[in-house]
Amino acid sequence: MDSFTNKSEKIESNNYLRIWSSLTVSRKNFWGLFNSSKIENSWFEQIEESLILSDVGAQLSKEITTDLKLQIQKDYQITDQNLGRDKLLKIIQNKLEKLKIENNFTKAPTIIMIVGVNGSGKTTSIGKLAYFFKKMGKKVLLAAGDTFRAAAQEQLIHWGNTNGINVIFQKDGDPAAIAFDSTKAAVARKSDVLIVDTAGRLPTQLHLMEELKKIKKVISKALPQSPHHIWLTLDGGTGQSVLNQVAAFHDALDLSGIIITKLDGSAKGGMLLALSNKYKIPVRFVGLGENIDDLEEFNPATSAEALIGKKT
Repeated sequence: MDSFTNKSEKIESNNYLRIWSSLTVSRKNFWGLFNSSKIENSWFEQIEESLILSDVGAQLSKEITTDLKLQIQKDYQITDQNLGRDKLLKIIQNKLEKLKIENNFTKAPTIIMIVGVNGSGKTTSIGKLAYFFKKMGKKVLLAAGDTFRAAAQEQLIHWGNTNGINVIFQKDGDPAAIAFDSTKAAVARKSDVLIVDTAGRLPTQLHLMEELKKIKKVISKALPQSPHHIWLTLDGGTGQSVLNQVAAFHDALDLSGIIITKLDGSAKGGMLLALSNKYKIPVRFVGLGENIDDLEEFNPATSAEALIGKKT
């Protein structure tokens, strides 16, 4: 029992350190704001400015700061900035909790459709997801439905080989047909999870968005009530511009989850708060690096602390 506990604690510690490292850029905006100094009105202005610089957005930054000020005014025991930090941390964590949901993959097969714009880390995330599910003991199947981008299928086949997982593909095949055949294969092979890759596209490419709707429809014909999940990959380094992507893909497909990719030290974590304020779509995973195991389930508590810093 002790060895299991120690191993679990070590994994949690490593995960925390990776989240901490990934939000370094945002956390720098808060340096020097949490110490034993007395709280003045100028401090709240600095907090608001730091939130804006972290890509939270002007309106939401103002709302958070106003809430913080009211809470501190009500609690006479909060006398210095370090204690004020605890209040801010709780406000941020409560907002990020809106993005958390327990990942429960009980249906067999569970069909997951992955969508996103070009360069958002879609295919790489699928490779990492495949590793995650296989580590859980799941029987995984991949569908190489991105027939548009050169070498996309080869990239997914590489991830399949790395994970020891079969990949269904057709050279120059129709993406919807690949999705249909893969769903049927997942049922026939008694797979636990099928992950369907799709071609990257901009939300403004309406004809390609219609293709995604078609893929979703044919999957449901191959297996009623599926796909069970449609997840959007978002580049964590692009900031609040991702909100337009979320709006377009959600309107077209009714998203059930988001994967934040490329949280590798250059990203601004405030976009997580912006997501929590505007949408109720859960963040399922965050990508923290290039390695196959650099994909973690989203944790609001560690993300909040990594965003503003530890207590001094």
